[in-house]
Amino acid sequence: MVNSVEKDPELKEDSHNAHLVLTDSIGIVWASEFLACGKVARIPGIDLMLKFCRLASSTGYSVYLLGSREFVLKKATENLEKKFRELRIVGMHHGYFGQSKDDRSLKEIRNLKPEFLFLGIGTPHGESGSTRTCRS
Repeated sequence: MVNSVEKDPELKEDSHNAHLVLTDSIGIVWASEFLACGKVARIPGIDLMLKFCRLASSTGYSVYLLGSREFVLKKATENLEKKFRELRIVGMHHGYFGQSKDDRSLKEIRNLKPEFLFLGIGTPHGESGSTRTCRS
């Protein structure tokens, strides 16, 4: 993602304006120490997602899963529901779609209004284009 941020001005702006940027890569941790930029903690995205799922499960907040392949998404849903019995997964959609399906998926997400939207879409696609419109 660091490389994508340097190549894409819009992604760079979003990254600099983000409320939270995680260091999910051990390479970034090592580079930060090597370049004397200070010590940075590695926070794997999956660890944070599981904490949010625990919170959602205990508060009744809803979750929507977007991305990955259909069979991976179904297995992830099964695993999350086993781990968090009260978790409300209100919707899901795989990450392979064209523009017309993008619009349908975004409308579904907007209508369902989940408190948490988890993206399993690689960089830069998860940070750009139609997924940015989920903010609205």
